Amino acid sequence: MRAQALEEAAEEARRLAKAWRDEADGNHSSHHSELRRTWADAAEKVADAIAALGQRRGSS
Repeated sequence: MRAQALEEAAEEARRLAKAWRDEADGNHSSHHSELRRTWADAAEKVADAIAALGQRRGSS
């Protein structure tokens, strides 16, 4: 059950990262685009950390 929740959380973080990256690409304000890219990068790092935690739990 926890592994499933971790997988879903990682998927959601990746979905947010993609959405923010898409918004950054379509935004005309360089400040807002850079902010969205920063959020996207952070969401990718969160997704990677969640996935790693899930793998560690699965191998225990």
